[in-house]
Amino acid sequence: MARQQSKSVLLYSGVTAQTITQQETSNTSSNAWYSGDLVHISATGYATISTGVLILGIAVSTCTGVDHADFDVELLDFNALYTMTEVATTATARANIGALWDITYTPGAHTITTDASHHIYAVGIYEGNDDTTAGGRYIFKFNQTVVVPGT
Repeated sequence: MARQQSKSVLLYSGVTAQTITQQETSNTSSNAWYSGDLVHISATGYATISTGVLILGIAVSTCTGVDHADFDVELLDFNALYTMTEVATTATARANIGALWDITYTPGAHTITTDASHHIYAVGIYEGNDDTTAGGRYIFKFNQTVVVPGT
């Protein structure tokens, strides 16, 4: 079951994610993230907030701003289910289950949005009370034909 609903992306399916230690980028001011945000490894070999198809996993802690500081990342599991909120002004809808969606990578507040990139598949709506709720959470899987871990 999902935990800590205030986080951007949450592991839902009850499996334990593999966690690895990475280092922050040397340019943390423009690449900052919060615990629960999606991160990837840049061409320099350091982690930054995800901005597109490049996703390594979910940051376990918030970016410290300290050059090359260690932090943990829960690696993506393409067989696992995750949850993420719909844009706050848009209601979740059963008609969207099965649809391909994209992610808006706002630090501390990733959301599901429509786009041609198709990073995720919506497979359900979290909890019955999130049905038709503005900013409700969808249950989804990452699209492994689009998402890659690094550069």
